[in-house]
Order: sequence, then C-alpha cells, then structure tokens
Amino acid sequence: DGTGDPDSDWDLLVVAPSSESAIARGYRAEKATAEIAVPKDFVVLTPDEYARFRSWPSSVAHQAEITGRVLYAAA
Repeated sequence: DGTGDPDSDWDLLVVAPSSESAIARGYRAEKATAEIAVPKDFVVLTPDEYARFRSWPSSVAHQAEITGRVLYAAA
C-alpha cells in the first residue's frame, strides 16, 4: 500500500542516459550512495527504457509514473 514504517527500505528509480548494462548501472547507484545508512533498492533505466516500460502495468516505471515522487530533476 506504500505506507512506510521504521523497517521500510527506499525504492528508488533513477532515469539517466547510460551505455552501461542494467546491472552495472544499479551497482554504480549502490556504490554512490553506500554512505547513506538506509536500506535501499535501485532500478536504473535509460530515458528510452523508461519511455518504453512506463505503460507496462507490471513495471517499476509504470508504478513510478502513477504513485512515485520526483526527488530530483536535472534542468
């Protein structure tokens, strides 16, 4: 239901240009935020992947499109 509690993790979708594999992108996101002592899960998509997957009801991109919040947007 999306309600957080003290044991919840952060589910983060990052959309950014990249030529890396999905696994490499996720690893870089985890490494870049390693000092943040909060349990977190990343999905890192390219803009093309996001555009393709956001209409798929079972995808993370679709769920983010419907219920997500933008935490940061590059100009």
